[in-house]
Formats: sequence, structure tokens, C-alpha cells
Amino acid sequence: MPLSKNSGRSVAFAIFIVIANLLINAITDAFLGTTPSEGEAWAWVIIHLVVVVVLGFFAIRFGAVALRETAGGRMRGRGLAITGIVLGSVLVLFTLVATLVQVIAAYMF
Repeated sequence: MPLSKNSGRSVAFAIFIVIANLLINAITDAFLGTTPSEGEAWAWVIIHLVVVVVLGFFAIRFGAVALRETAGGRMRGRGLAITGIVLGSVLVLFTLVATLVQVIAAYMF
């Protein structure tokens, strides 16, 4: 039985979410420093959220397609598809919550 390419893509996009989080946080720390203007900070928040949500969408979408491809045992990779969907969903949710906490903390202090 062949392996579903979409199941691998799903996991890959979930991993890209982690990489995007790390890269965007490093870039914002390097360019913005400790006291960014409000406009710069909001621009990076929006960029960060858009990138993560788009990557999460692709992780979930490819996972869903792979689940359909692997139904009935026609193809292998069902576990990878489920992993991509779960990781993509959890990582997007984690990023949204962490960003919300950071924004709230910035306005409280």
C-alpha cells in the first residue's frame, strides 16, 4: 500500500508552525528590542498570527484530505494524518492563547 503524501504534508506544516513561532519571536526580539512603538508591536503581532493561522490551516486541511485517502485501508499514513491535525490545531490554539496573554500583559503593566 502506498503512503499518503498528504499525511506527511500535514505533519510538515505542523512542524512549520513551531519553526515560524521561533523565527518570528527571534526576529521581533532582534528588531524591536525592549521598547517598540505601539504600531510596530501590533504589526508583528498581526504578522505572527496570520503566518501561524495559515500554516495551521494547511496542516489541518492536508490532514483531513489524508484521512479520506487512508479510509478503508487504501493507503497508509492515517496516524500521520491524525498527528498533523492534532498538532496543527493545538499549536495554533497555543499561539493564539500565548499572544493574547502577551497583549493583555503589555497593557496591564
